[in-house]
Amino acid sequence: MSNVGWDGFWKRSLVCAVGACMLAGFAVAQTPAPDSTSTAPSPDTLKGAKAAGYQVKIGKNGTARYCKSEALVGTHFPTQTCINEEQLLQVLAKAQEERDRKKGAAGAAQ
Repeated sequence: MSNVGWDGFWKRSLVCAVGACMLAGFAVAQTPAPDSTSTAPSPDTLKGAKAAGYQVKIGKNGTARYCKSEALVGTHFPTQTCINEEQLLQVLAKAQEERDRKKGAAGAAQ
C-alpha cells in the first residue's frame, strides 16, 4: 500500500467536495422556480397531470407545482423533478401529439 500522507488526503477530499457541490447544483438547476401568478389549476389539468404520473404540490406563494419521481437511467435512486403548469401543458400536448402520430401510423398500415 502506498502512503499518500495528508497532502493526498486533502486533494482527494477537495475533489470529492467539488463533485458533491456540482451534483447539488445540478439537482437544484433541474427544479425551476415557480411562477409568481397564483391561480388554481383546472380540473382537466389536474386529471392530465395525474394520468401522466405527476403529483400536485402547492408552493408557499400558492402556485401549483407538478412533481414526478423517476429513477434516472443507470441509477436506482429516484430524482424528483417539478415543473410549473405551463411546462406541464407542453408535456401533455407533446404526449398527445405522439399518441395521435402513432394512431395515424397504425391506421395507415392497415
